[in-house]
Amino acid sequence: NGNRFYYLTRTQFPVFMEMVKLLESNGILDFTGANVKSINRSQTKSIRSLEARILFVAEKYYLSIWKGTERYKPEFGLFSYSDGAGGSSNHSKVVIRPETGLAEPRSKELHSQRVYAESGWDMSYSRFGLDPQNWLPVDLNFMLFGYTKQLAGLFLKTGQLEKAKMFSDEAAEIDRNLKKYLYDSETGIYMDYNFVEKRLSKVVTAASFFPFYFEIYDKNEKSRNALRSLSSILKPNGSQALHTTNRRGPGQWDDAWSWAPLNEIAFQSMIKYEMNEDAHSLAFDYSKMVITSFHSNQQKFFEKYWAVDGSISLPKDTEIYGNEEGFGWTNGTLAVFLDFLTKSHSVKNLEKEIQNQLDTKNAL
Repeated sequence: NGNRFYYLTRTQFPVFMEMVKLLESNGILDFTGANVKSINRSQTKSIRSLEARILFVAEKYYLSIWKGTERYKPEFGLFSYSDGAGGSSNHSKVVIRPETGLAEPRSKELHSQRVYAESGWDMSYSRFGLDPQNWLPVDLNFMLFGYTKQLAGLFLKTGQLEKAKMFSDEAAEIDRNLKKYLYDSETGIYMDYNFVEKRLSKVVTAASFFPFYFEIYDKNEKSRNALRSLSSILKPNGSQALHTTNRRGPGQWDDAWSWAPLNEIAFQSMIKYEMNEDAHSLAFDYSKMVITSFHSNQQKFFEKYWAVDGSISLPKDTEIYGNEEGFGWTNGTLAVFLDFLTKSHSVKNLEKEIQNQLDTKNAL
């Protein structure tokens, strides 16, 4: 999303294997065909199929960017975010591109801000405070659990048994450490873990939906109650969508700011745990909020919404760069929700409630 040279030192939230899974489930990719051959670094030039290239890149990305940098914390067997330029925040200069000699000044604040940027939750002071690099985030680590588990399955399909076992073992190790460090037995919810202070966070965030999305819980009533409890904390009575955290903060990923991808992760989790009524309620309320705002704001969608009342205006005392118009993930999540509501025969009722809300606003 830019050409600043310091972008070279960081990655993004690892959704690549989720994209691959979607394409495979729609028949666009096929990892069982004869054209998927065993490959390694020395055979890069002989790669012929898209599927083989995907396997090569997916393996290299995990081993080099996540397991092969300071993002991996061996003591805990889990991962943190970093800006990728050396990890330690007290270096006077950090080499960005060794082959060119490019270096830049380093300060603790700069390091923390770039870690925030890599997380995507920039900024979420109620979640990470001033030191996002000190946390093992629940969403990141579950995403990498799913990443390694799926990659193991793809290697198994292609007959690459050694690599299949290697990534299956990776997934199992991440799973064990997730249960050891991130699981809160009192609430039944997985939380962020501060590996410097060696403690679980007390802040509830929408990142805790990711364990449900990756189906780490058994499919029983106890798990459904934990999911309902998490939802009720982050979508209190009267709110139109999920809050990002249950604590106040000056950041745009704090408090009642609501983000489309987090609402969809929660929705998909409810579907997986056969909680269709809860999923319907979330999809209905979010769709009503977004479409009402669309008609009230020059027919535009926005990056984020204040879940208390669906507003888009930004307070003056927040750490927020703006509210981008026409943001893709809002459109995409709305499309998923409207498809679900159409199949549930709820669209007419949705239209009626939106019209009533618009009429009320116009009357005021």
